[in-house]
Amino acid sequence: MIVSVPLLFEALFVAVLVSQIDQTATHINREMRSHDIIIAVETVLKEIAASTTTAIIYNVSRRPDLLDRLEESHEEIRSSSARLMRLTRDDDLERSEAARLNASARDWIKNQEKVANSDPKSRLGAFFATSGNVGNLLIVHSEGASKNIIEREKQIQTVEPQLFRDSILRIQILLLFGAVVNITITFFLARYFARYISQRLDNVLTNTFKLGARMELNPPMRGDDEIAELDQALHKTASEIMEFETFKEQLIGVVSHEMRTPLTSIQGTLTLLQAGAMGGYPQTLHRSVEETQTQLTRLINLVNDLLLVERLESGSQVIKQESVNLPDLIKQSYEKVLSEWSPACQALNMEAQSEESSFELTTVGDSMLLEKAFIILLLASQARMSAERESLVLVNSGKDGINIIIEDQGPPVDEHERLQYFSKTSKQLTSLNCPHLDVLSGALAKAIVTAHGGKLDLSSETSSTAFTIWLPYRRNAGD
Repeated sequence: MIVSVPLLFEALFVAVLVSQIDQTATHINREMRSHDIIIAVETVLKEIAASTTTAIIYNVSRRPDLLDRLEESHEEIRSSSARLMRLTRDDDLERSEAARLNASARDWIKNQEKVANSDPKSRLGAFFATSGNVGNLLIVHSEGASKNIIEREKQIQTVEPQLFRDSILRIQILLLFGAVVNITITFFLARYFARYISQRLDNVLTNTFKLGARMELNPPMRGDDEIAELDQALHKTASEIMEFETFKEQLIGVVSHEMRTPLTSIQGTLTLLQAGAMGGYPQTLHRSVEETQTQLTRLINLVNDLLLVERLESGSQVIKQESVNLPDLIKQSYEKVLSEWSPACQALNMEAQSEESSFELTTVGDSMLLEKAFIILLLASQARMSAERESLVLVNSGKDGINIIIEDQGPPVDEHERLQYFSKTSKQLTSLNCPHLDVLSGALAKAIVTAHGGKLDLSSETSSTAFTIWLPYRRNAGD
């Protein structure tokens, strides 16, 4: 409805403008036609006078070239008379006068031809015998048809230029009026879109962000326009996503529970068996029981990691809000790696550095989760190392946050592997032959960092590969 208002105005404006342009064109054509009519009349009169002179001289001298000139004058008279008849066909009065002038011109041509073909002895007398027709021609020229036509067309040429100027002025006024109205309509439409359409678009955008944050959406908008349809489609999509996530959480909960219960039971049985509470068993089975116990522990940890990743991604995991000194936490993490886990990953040397900074290298978060993420990345970095190399851990302050760089000099990672490194289906970490890394380790580290408002990236060059963790400055839980 709002858009139809300027469209209707534009249609009306164009119709009126076209009408004014047609009127202007009519005045121009009328003035040009008047000019052509006067030229045609004057040409007829001029050629009649010229042919009269030519006929007199021809009757005296009988020169052939004068006869040719006489024929040309007669042809020009006929052509101009015919053009005059065409130009005056829409005006009854002028058409009548033009017919009289045309008839007089034809009579004059006949008399001249009669003189030219008369007996040589009576040539001059025959010519003067046409004096009566000459008198009639003078009357036609002064008071007859030609005078009436010329006077009428001169009046038209006096009036039409003023009418033409008036039409141009009306067109200019109309264009100015149209410009003012268009600017006014544009201003009100801009205000309408700014206050109404923009609000509706902002509502859709807000619902989109809420959907990404898994928050309750604003109520659906009413209406049958495209924005309302988009918002309704967004609500439908959000409903389907929430149903799917609820189903996924239930499925993961059931599966993990059904898996952890028997695994924990088997692990308890093996623990009792190893402790001798269930009696003795052959010495040859000790290694198999220990290996089974290790694999059970790894499988239980994998199930726990799956649950933790899902809770972190869905936002249901509680993140402790405590002050974390990142250099100390990094140091604690790599000492734990070196003392407890790195021998199994064939890790050797590691060096940690903390650059001097005017900012405190602290944040607010869950130290246990952050330590778990750091240990995963440190283990991955150490597992990539060769015997003569060491890994570098660098903690420094960036422009708007804290950077933690874990760099090693192991083999490079190609672009496809880099993009999939932290996905749930990536096999990059499990290919490092470290028993403490599983297929979900990369996804878990990224989920922990993301839950703390940070970013985790991997960059790889020919001679080095680096995990870069960015965490925001936070001194209080509400920051």
